[in-house]
Amino acid sequence: MSLVSLEEGGEHSDDSSKQPMWIHTCDEVEFEFGRVRSRLEELANAQQKHISRPNFGDEAFEAEERQMESTTEQITSMMSHCQRLINMISTQRTRNENNSERKLRENTVQALIFTLTQLTNDFRTRQSKYLKDIKNRTSNVDSFLLTTGQTDDLQWGELVDVTPSHEYTMDQIQQMMMNEQTVKEREKEVLVVNSSIRELNSLFKDLSSMVVDQGTILDR
Repeated sequence: MSLVSLEEGGEHSDDSSKQPMWIHTCDEVEFEFGRVRSRLEELANAQQKHISRPNFGDEAFEAEERQMESTTEQITSMMSHCQRLINMISTQRTRNENNSERKLRENTVQALIFTLTQLTNDFRTRQSKYLKDIKNRTSNVDSFLLTTGQTDDLQWGELVDVTPSHEYTMDQIQQMMMNEQTVKEREKEVLVVNSSIRELNSLFKDLSSMVVDQGTILDR
């Protein structure tokens, strides 16, 4: 976003000490927007790589999940920080602010809210798509296990009462352990993505309220 100087005479625009505080806050918001976009691309690439990985339960798979969870939390935190900064701008009026300066500040707030709303909606859409991809992958894995007879025949409860006539081989036990770990990883991943979507829905709702409030101010 390009902000014009509020002072008379463009040749003195380099004197940042005379600029209203909200302009510096706006610069901080723009910087955060850049970080958000970078993290969104980083997360999208990681999710694409992760969803294509065939092997559950290995160290690389689990490390990817932890990294994606951390990146998701970072993005959500940065977006919430942007929202707080934008709220600050809406109240950072100067003592001698004239009508044109007020109008510029309020228009800037509107533009920043619009950008943050777009980023939030984009992130929410990506997370919803990733959640769908997880469920599709789960369905494909379950179909494979069914066709290979590895779901009905191998149940954890049966390990409690193993009789000599019904002993499991080491390969079967390892298969059950892998299946159990796979289920746990799926559930954890779904919970993390669902949690981020709920937070984004809340943020999106707050931004919608800010748009309404800002519109009311501009109508005055």
